[in-house]
Amino acid sequence: MRAVNFPSTKGTRSAAAIETPSAHRRRVHKSGTAVRFHDAELEYTFEDQAIGPTHRAGITYHFGATVDEARDRAARAEEDRINARLAEVERKREAERLDALLDRAEEARVSGDRDEAARLVATARVIDPEYPRARSLEVLLLRERGRSLLDAGDPAGAAVVYRQALVLAPDDTALTAALDRSRHESDIRAARTAEVRRRFNAAMDAFVSDDLAAARSGFTAILAANPKDAEARTMLARVNTTIARRVEDLLRGAELLLQAGDLKEAEATLARAKALDSDAPGLDALAAAIEKQKAAAGRERRPATAAGSTPRPAATPPLTRDQQRDVAEFYKRGQRAFEAGRADEALRYWELVWSIQPGYLHVDEYLKREYQTRGMEHFAAGRLREAVSMWERALRVDPKDQRTLGYLARAHEQLDRARAISGEEP
Repeated sequence: MRAVNFPSTKGTRSAAAIETPSAHRRRVHKSGTAVRFHDAELEYTFEDQAIGPTHRAGITYHFGATVDEARDRAARAEEDRINARLAEVERKREAERLDALLDRAEEARVSGDRDEAARLVATARVIDPEYPRARSLEVLLLRERGRSLLDAGDPAGAAVVYRQALVLAPDDTALTAALDRSRHESDIRAARTAEVRRRFNAAMDAFVSDDLAAARSGFTAILAANPKDAEARTMLARVNTTIARRVEDLLRGAELLLQAGDLKEAEATLARAKALDSDAPGLDALAAAIEKQKAAAGRERRPATAAGSTPRPAATPPLTRDQQRDVAEFYKRGQRAFEAGRADEALRYWELVWSIQPGYLHVDEYLKREYQTRGMEHFAAGRLREAVSMWERALRVDPKDQRTLGYLARAHEQLDRARAISGEEP
């Protein structure tokens, strides 16, 4: 910090002048002001002294931050560094996980275990839907599955699989040719007219594009016109089975959203399930649970009355000094353990911090990210129960985290995708 003063006096006085008693007793009048802009400060003072009025002006410029500002800046930098490090570790672990999964999938495919290969590829695609190697391997498995169905005399089933493969590889001319061949053979078998062929293909396209209601309606209409169309009957059975599984997953997702307190999204998810099957088991019970929670939320928002007010929850008592010291120490130990590569130890310390003071610095984010990552590790290894347990821990930290809710829903999506690739039938 540097200060420059500019004294200015009215009148003169000898350096050897001696103040008289009367002058010494004279009251000194003093006033002033100061203006600060960023790191510069302009000060002005006026003193009416015994020797005469005195004016002083000064400019002060602050170089660097204050001690508190520097401490806060250092703390933020450390938190940012830890967050970046966590993200880097997570990316590395995810890439290793995916490559290990796909290595095992390749081995299973070569050995002839297509179901296991399909399960592993589906898991990889749930973890990262755009991972190029996973997409390529899924296309290969679907191509092989389509060829098997065609050889087994199921051209309609083969056409569905080839369509699924083309969604992932739209420029693959060999897949396009195989799809056309399957369609042609299916039409010949069922002796369909041009109009019925158009409706059949539209229903197939709806099924592949996940418009299950349109697919069901299309195949139902074809069977009503020609009850002997065996392939339309087989496809309708596939659509109905897919709808049943989808509704089950939607209801499960709505329950999770309800537990997280996201009533609006839970209600929307329930509506999607009801649109697919209005008579599905569990619909009414879940709708009643949502309405009950909405009513409870409405009562909590209603202003309290003097006669019948709802008591507010007691405020969390402030931490004692010992607790504050414990939180700070546990947090630092967790950071040191993480930096040293001792992730389990870091997790234990961060859990202690969260149990005493949720929201302390970035501990909530650290815990949630670690639980999500560990859940994915279990998921990739086929340990669904352990994966769900970790993701439920993440939801305790952040009940409305969409990523965690998505992981829980995708655990069931993985089963459906594996069935689609391997061709598992009801």
